[in-house]
Amino acid sequence: MPPGITINDSLFLDVGITVAASYCSFGKSIIRSSPNETDYQIRGIAKIWPNKTQRDNNCDALQTQSVAVGATKGQLNDIYPILYTELKTNYISVIDIIE
Repeated sequence: MPPGITINDSLFLDVGITVAASYCSFGKSIIRSSPNETDYQIRGIAKIWPNKTQRDNNCDALQTQSVAVGATKGQLNDIYPILYTELKTNYISVIDIIE
């Protein structure tokens, strides 16, 4: 399984519910990189589930979040840490889940 994060913040999701300790992952989403003049733009779509159990049981994600961040050519070999670092700036309290 790909890595993810537990978001400890209370989130009001687009489906009209509030969740705490939700699970978020880029999972198997398509990650794109495109060159700029001096670096690259990395884009990914993170999915949010009410909890990790729902993700593990292949339930549909309740919400998605687009993430875009700049990177150097040398960073393209391992883009997940860059995307997760940017994703975590949107929340107050997160826990890394490494699987």
